[in-house]
Amino acid sequence: MKQLNYIDLFAGAGGLSEGFIRAGFKPIAHVEMNKNACDTFKTRTAYHWLKDLTRQEIIIKTQISNKGNFGIYANYYNLKDKKGVGFQLSKDSDLPNEKLFRKNDFEYIVFDLSGQKEFFILPNDSIVEYSNRVVSKIDVCKTEKEVLDLLIEEM
Repeated sequence: MKQLNYIDLFAGAGGLSEGFIRAGFKPIAHVEMNKNACDTFKTRTAYHWLKDLTRQEIIIKTQISNKGNFGIYANYYNLKDKKGVGFQLSKDSDLPNEKLFRKNDFEYIVFDLSGQKEFFILPNDSIVEYSNRVVSKIDVCKTEKEVLDLLIEEM
């Protein structure tokens, strides 16, 4: 079946686009002038992009070495040359799935992707500096909770 596309003018926070996406349409562009609505819409767009297992953009995951062998990664999204950080969580992690959190200039979210929970810090202008701070402190962590606390504390 042919993929149907749409353009959302006066998009607001993206409620209409959410319906189109869930119905299988592909967004081409969104137009909105309200900054708060745009921020909300940007979050929803990132959510759908990360959940889309058929996306063609390349995500390169490079493991950040650490003494505890935690699954912590520097992520490179081949989408406008963006970088982020990811952390594989145990299935019993109590962080809620698919809820966006914000701290300072950072946004992070947890997804259950094919049975593996992953904590994603979305790209921003401070991510490289942030990653360097985290790498210098990660080796003192002994548990997943300590790593998670460090990742959030350093934001």
